[in-house]
Amino acid sequence: MTAPVINTLIDGDGSLNLAALKPADSSSAAGNTALPAVRIDSFELLQGELQLRDNSRPQPFATELKPITFTLRNFRTEPHYDNAFHFAALSEAGEAFDWRGDFTVQPLSADGRLQITGLKAATIQSYLQEGLPFRLLSGAVSLQGSYQLT
Repeated sequence: MTAPVINTLIDGDGSLNLAALKPADSSSAAGNTALPAVRIDSFELLQGELQLRDNSRPQPFATELKPITFTLRNFRTEPHYDNAFHFAALSEAGEAFDWRGDFTVQPLSADGRLQITGLKAATIQSYLQEGLPFRLLSGAVSLQGSYQLT
């Protein structure tokens, strides 16, 4: 998949526009909890773009991530099957996001590493606004961590 654009809007009440894509529950599917057998040998998303606007903040927050790349290799819904993924993106301010790891669908579990490089104080201040007991005027932070979820 090349150059998809996703417009994400959080309304003033906190609702997410993408939630409308979720299919309605049907009574026949509600009783069946088994996942279908799915296998995807390779999926790549290249040159993606995410436009985000959050109107639930006191002052609306907007940003853009591009380019976004996402890869998924040897995905399966089989129990205890490790599915490898990698997500990378840059913000319009040059902040870098790199997230990679493995996850299983049955049972749901994940482990991986998240790295954020050069996250600007101005971006944090713009998003959190009055949620901070102080103002972030300048600077940048880089973070790296690993996680395991079971």
